[in-house]
Amino acid sequence: MRDIILSLLRFYWKLFKPKTFGVKVIILHPNQKTILLVQHSYGDTPIWHLPGGGYNPKRESAEQAARREVFEELGIELAELTQLADYKTSAEGKRDTVSIFTAVAQSTELTFSNEIKSAKWFKLSDIPVKHVYNITNFALAKISQ
Repeated sequence: MRDIILSLLRFYWKLFKPKTFGVKVIILHPNQKTILLVQHSYGDTPIWHLPGGGYNPKRESAEQAARREVFEELGIELAELTQLADYKTSAEGKRDTVSIFTAVAQSTELTFSNEIKSAKWFKLSDIPVKHVYNITNFALAKISQ
């Protein structure tokens, strides 16, 4: 059912090209030099993503959305949230602007929402770049600069 809804949304996006906003967060482990990536329970599940999601800029700021999305998906609070870059794309038909943040996790104890299938702490050198979503590769390149 979720795949049917996604197909209908993609059709709508291609037809009307709405402007959407999202956030993604590079979450740094508090004690190690690793970052947290997640696999979703929907879509292409073997692909690793940064945690995050959509938001309405009339209701909350990008920073508030980043904190909310991470807490909803993983049950953790963030410290030292810093905006890194914006990623703009029309790949899915919509005009999407995603604000990318870096943050330090205040805890490593995770509580998954039903959107998250798994999560893993990766050293930058160990990230399977062929199995990482495009925006994640973009964000990782930004922190490597």
